[in-house]
Amino acid sequence: TVTVDYATTGVGTATPGVDYTMVSGTVTFRPGETLKTVTIPVLNDALVESAETFGFAIDNVTGGAELRAPRTATVTVLD
Repeated sequence: TVTVDYATTGVGTATPGVDYTMVSGTVTFRPGETLKTVTIPVLNDALVESAETFGFAIDNVTGGAELRAPRTATVTVLD
């Protein structure tokens, strides 16, 4: 069993609480599992905007697993 902490970050052009909801938590991988889904709510507003971005990061991998993925990513919100 492996656990990984995740969180959105305020890095980017999107505004937390206006364009998306910040989330954080921990996902648990049971033996044999290789994929998990994290839901990040995108908020609808009346503004016409160009694409905006925010960050997503993982950290604190426990359970003796070797992480073979980037620890940060940029998420793009398209209007």
